[in-house]
Amino acid sequence: NVTNYPNPVSTTTTIAFLSPGGQVAINLLDTQGRFILKITQGRYPAGFHRVVFDRSSLNSGTYFYQVVLNGIAVTKKMLVL
Repeated sequence: NVTNYPNPVSTTTTIAFLSPGGQVAINLLDTQGRFILKITQGRYPAGFHRVVFDRSSLNSGTYFYQVVLNGIAVTKKMLVL
């Protein structure tokens, strides 16, 4: 289960996910699926986690964030105002 709020994003957004425990990476992608930046990466214990992302370095537009949990990717859309 992966979500972000608020969406659309004006200043910051919280990316929330349920981890089975293990390696987690959260990447930001453009609309063509190209890598823009790594939001976070590391080992997370099993449970519900939240990562706050400051969008100040991004132009307004549509992006995708990709949460990779132990090699399994979940990609969701995010609108930046």
